[in-house]
Parts: sequence; C-alpha cells; structure tokens
Amino acid sequence: MPSPDTQPPLTHPDKLLWPGVTKADLAAYWQAVAKVALPGIAKRPLAIVRCPNGIDGPRFFQKHAHSALPAAIRSGTLLGQPYLAIDDEQGLLAMTQIAAIELHGWQATERNPEHPDRLVFDLDPGDDLPFGRVVEAAHIVRDHLAHVGLSSFCRTTGGHGLHVVAPLSGAAGWDAVRDFSHATAEALTQAHPALFVEISRKEARLGHVFVDWLRNGPGATAIESYSPRARLGAPVAMPLRWEDVTSGLKPHVWTMLTVPERVASDPKPWDGYSAIRQDIPES
Repeated sequence: MPSPDTQPPLTHPDKLLWPGVTKADLAAYWQAVAKVALPGIAKRPLAIVRCPNGIDGPRFFQKHAHSALPAAIRSGTLLGQPYLAIDDEQGLLAMTQIAAIELHGWQATERNPEHPDRLVFDLDPGDDLPFGRVVEAAHIVRDHLAHVGLSSFCRTTGGHGLHVVAPLSGAAGWDAVRDFSHATAEALTQAHPALFVEISRKEARLGHVFVDWLRNGPGATAIESYSPRARLGAPVAMPLRWEDVTSGLKPHVWTMLTVPERVASDPKPWDGYSAIRQDIPES
C-alpha cells in the first residue's frame, strides 16, 4: 500500500462536494477520525455512494470496480456479491479522491463473510414523526435485545433515523441472523403497534417507525459509523453513548465540522464494543 509520502495528491482539492465543503475538507475529516473509524470499516465489504460533481450533481451507488480505481481500493466478490474494500487511512483518502462520500458496509468481514459479526436495526421514521419518538423506539429495541441477552449500541444515521447495532461473535450464519432479525421486528410491531411497522411503504410509515431488519443479509449494507452522508450540511453517522440518546437529541448537529472535536474529547462512545462476545439466542 502507498505510504503517506507516496500517496498520490488529491486532484481538484478545491472541488465542492457539499456547499462550502471541499474534497480537501473531506480528506482532512477522514485523517482526523481515521483511528476511530477504521476498526469498523477496514477489511469489510463495502458499497459506496459517489458524487463526482458534489451532492447537487448526479450520484451513483457502486459495489464493484466499473473502471480503474486507486490502488488503495480493492474489489472482489464474496458469496456471489461484488464489493469494494479498503485497509487503512490511505484507503479513506482514495475514497475521497473518487468522491466516494458515503461508505456502506456488510455486517460481516472479508475474513469471515459467511458469519455476520454484527446485526443492525435501521429505525426509519415517517416524515411526520417527531424525533423524540425515534429515540423512544431505539430504547425499546435496546431493551428487547437486552431481554434476550444481547448488548447493543446506537448511532445516528446522518438522516432522520437511528441504528441499533448489536455485535456478534460470528458463530451464527446469515440464515439464523436474518431469521432472528425478522422475528425481532415482528415482535416489536406486535408489542408496540402504535409505534413500529414492518412495511417500508411511505404511507405505511406515517406516524410510525419502520423497523428495517433487511440490512442483515449477504450483500446488504448499512452506513458505517463516522461516514459522512451526501446531504446538505455534511451530516455524519455518529456513534453515541446511550446516555446521549435522549428526547433532546438533535442528530443534525453531528457533521464533518463538529465530529472531529467530539472524537478528540470522546474517542470511544461505544466503549467495550470490541470486547463483547455474544450470539443470537437459539431458536
């Protein structure tokens, strides 16, 4: 891999990717948060959202190498699914070079692609739902998982929802994890029908939170922690401590401008995550 001294310089560093935020700013952001971001991103199958002319221009979702990519970005196929991958900070800078703004990851690693090492519940609210209700939903999901023996963590998505993420040991295969995720979503909607729905249609989500459990399959992805989003304000998918997930939480405050300072003062909001060894309950 290229060393920092041999990494090709960014082309067009002054190109605006967001209003007021340049490609050089994105590179500086990744350098500031690389140490905390890479454990969840490196050596994991990725799909990316590229915005070559910034978020106001055309964008596309990419899972494989349509053409030549920087050397620090690898491509491959696992379980019949194409993917991209990086190994280190140079990979993050290479993603910046090709204007890959969003990094979405599998819930498994390249080393063990048949056994997920985490599961994700994406809590996606209807447009009319106050964010405080999404926070309530996240705590209900956390408590439900705790009841079956799973510790979990929360992050903003860089949008209107929240993710509840549970680390796994990698003992169970995809079928078992998907079945458990589906059963969990069903249990939540049955226990709290006024809050949760399993249906993704926009009209079904009015006044409700869609429990998206389909992130938990081979080739399916979820936004990675610390990844920016291709949205106004350069928001970031930010991992939080549960004590910060309150009715007063304002997810839009976590942006490329604010996150580096938070990382410097609190680099381990998911403290203990990597030490957890847990499995989904046997059916």
